[in-house]
Amino acid sequence: IIMPVMDGLALAKEIRTFDKAAPIIFLTASPEFAVDSYEVGAAYYLVKPFSYENLTQALSRCSAELLEQSQCVIIPGATEQPPLLLHQITYTEYQSRNVEVHLLGGKTRLISMRQADFAALLLAYPYFCDCMRGVLVNLEQVESLTASHFLLSDGTSVPVSRLKYKEVREKYLSFAYARMRGGFTN
Repeated sequence: IIMPVMDGLALAKEIRTFDKAAPIIFLTASPEFAVDSYEVGAAYYLVKPFSYENLTQALSRCSAELLEQSQCVIIPGATEQPPLLLHQITYTEYQSRNVEVHLLGGKTRLISMRQADFAALLLAYPYFCDCMRGVLVNLEQVESLTASHFLLSDGTSVPVSRLKYKEVREKYLSFAYARMRGGFTN
């Protein structure tokens, strides 16, 4: 946390501007910034001196997060295309018999597949939500939920069905709570 040129929290904030998912472990002699570490989504906060067990636990949590980040969905029959990294997906929408997959960085990918089949692949993961007919959103990318739409971290507005709003809101709040507690739930 305490470093000569830039403190660890400022560095973590800088990292979060280009990588929202990188596991960050704070190693410090000062417990006073532990609460602030939540602001940047730190995976762990170790106060010196720490035990081997504490370090192992912190690294294990990060390993689990990295494994989670590398998860991908392989599209049946699409051997010429690379697998989709799940955490790179911001949202998807079904149009003209194709699923348009919106990715981090503004890229898109068109998948020729039925919406129901594609949705079944993504909805197996707790961070994807069916918010409107033909539209799935990655809850990891959501900044806020209003009465009519999700606002994503890149500024995109994704509509939420009035009929599904209560269910979508419950899933979003459950996801946000689980994430705050250090994990995901279905």
